[in-house]
Amino acid sequence: IFTPAAGYEISDVLIDNISQGPLSSFTFNDITTSHSITVVFSLKKYIITANSGIGGSVSPMGEIDIEHGSNITFRITPDPGYQISNVRVDDNSLGPVSEYTFNNITDGHDIQAVFTPNIYIINTSAGTGGSITPTGQVSVEHGTDEVFRMIPDEGFKVEEVKVDDLSVGAVTEYLFDHITTGHNISVTFIPLEQYTISASSRTGGIISPSGQITLYEGKDQAYSIVPNEGFQIENVFVDNISVGVVSEYTFTNLNSDHAISAVFSSDTKVTVFPNPFVEEFNLKIDSPLEDMFDMNISDMSGRIVYSSREIPANTITPVRFSSQPGMYIITLRSNTRRLSISEIIKHF
Repeated sequence: IFTPAAGYEISDVLIDNISQGPLSSFTFNDITTSHSITVVFSLKKYIITANSGIGGSVSPMGEIDIEHGSNITFRITPDPGYQISNVRVDDNSLGPVSEYTFNNITDGHDIQAVFTPNIYIINTSAGTGGSITPTGQVSVEHGTDEVFRMIPDEGFKVEEVKVDDLSVGAVTEYLFDHITTGHNISVTFIPLEQYTISASSRTGGIISPSGQITLYEGKDQAYSIVPNEGFQIENVFVDNISVGVVSEYTFTNLNSDHAISAVFSSDTKVTVFPNPFVEEFNLKIDSPLEDMFDMNISDMSGRIVYSSREIPANTITPVRFSSQPGMYIITLRSNTRRLSISEIIKHF
């Protein structure tokens, strides 16, 4: 019968120098000759399983074979930007220790390390005239990004943003990318400049809004030009420069004073082009009313050689005129109004 001492186990049994394996006993039956019996003992071995979560390591790692009565030390090392949160041995919490030793090992064990990212503080501050968001002492994890936005109050703009006491300009947004340490960010604001737009119109219509208005720099301001009945827009001037016959005008990103004025007309204007012409000319009647006009073309003796009815105003109407070359007179009528154009010339 083979009995190992404490901490040992039977490794092998040899009968007459032939291995029988790790038997616990052996019987010689019907002995007729001499024999030899040898038993081999070895220290017991245990498994210590070591593992860790993201953010660090345990050394040695994995499943480690340890002989009975031995000692082994494990070291817990966080990765850059991480810290030890807790170490558990056989489900017992040890807290954030960086080293643990198993002494006089008589059984298997488990050791596990848990790591968490470092937490950094970004301190923010904002002067009068606006705010920064997020605000206060902002906690961020190692390796993450954080965006800060500078928000001016009405009538203010960003003057300067400083990051860790270095100016980054008058930005309205700043990104801390892959944060690995604490930071400071501050913003100052200044009042916006104010500018005046003066709007006026002559008889025959309105410009809206009218009069003087004061706006902060960078603003947009739209104007509408509306003629009264029987009138049409003749011209619109911005800072005394014609911008043509427009019914709307917008000042964008205001950075100076301006003036806008509108001129209206009740006249009907007739344009013929080209003149002289060969086979066809274009007729445009600019009228404050959406009238329909009748047209007669007469030769120099007064004889009507071409007529057309209900020609619309405020559009271009092509007229194909196949009479003999020469000079002609166009007469236009709408209700009781009579207009005439002379010296329209047809070429060969």
